[in-house]
Amino acid sequence: SLYLLRPTGLIIGGVTTIFLVRNIVLSQDGATRRFVVTMVTGMIVIAPWQIFTYRNFGSPGFFPASSNWYNLAKGADSELTVVCPWIDADSLDSRLRRLTSKIPGKEERAVDNALKKIAIDLIRRQPKTIISRSFLCGVEFVSPLPIPLGAGVLKQAGNEIIIENFRPHWEELAFTPVVLLLLVSAYAGLKCLLRQTGSPRYFGMWMLMVFLSLLVVHALTFTKTRYRLPLDALLAVPAGGWLAGFRGKSPEIAPTEATMSVG
Repeated sequence: SLYLLRPTGLIIGGVTTIFLVRNIVLSQDGATRRFVVTMVTGMIVIAPWQIFTYRNFGSPGFFPASSNWYNLAKGADSELTVVCPWIDADSLDSRLRRLTSKIPGKEERAVDNALKKIAIDLIRRQPKTIISRSFLCGVEFVSPLPIPLGAGVLKQAGNEIIIENFRPHWEELAFTPVVLLLLVSAYAGLKCLLRQTGSPRYFGMWMLMVFLSLLVVHALTFTKTRYRLPLDALLAVPAGGWLAGFRGKSPEIAPTEATMSVG
């Protein structure tokens, strides 16, 4: 279901699969059953999307054809530094469409291949810019501030682009303290999990791998706060456990049986 919410939710499934296979290799009780149930359930959930992809693009795929290289090309665009984190990165979509305007028929996979070449070329020409931009994207991904910070109009001014009529999203900015509490509590809760032994530590390792995987993917492209939604739902588990610990002497976190299924 996280995959259907965001295509990058597939990463969570990938990390989970690695941990489940590891359990089988270690001959843990019930490991094979958990692996089979997880795989079958996952395939049933994503089957409708795969059928849709096959009917529209000619072959199944985990990502829609238009997003395989589209996001990487957008993330490698030097103009992204002007746009993010101020306004929606999708403001650059028209620019990318112009770069692929000569492709006859606008066939999805042909456009995707063209964007792949554009992305690789941009990365080769400005590696230092890409590295610095990736670092900023990583910061934006874990920021409690809503990304984008507001809305505006992207306009061409000579050889540069500028943002006009910028308007902050005050309603979303008002929730910053709540998101900050979630992120800080999740960090503290994750540390508590990793200091324990057995299933709590195993669950903490799984959470850490999911977090780092999503962070790397979005650092290489671009990010918006809503792209972190699959992760925020998971971070609420260690965050809630850590906050609940203030009622006792030590904030020990004991994941439920559902959350320990990867272990």
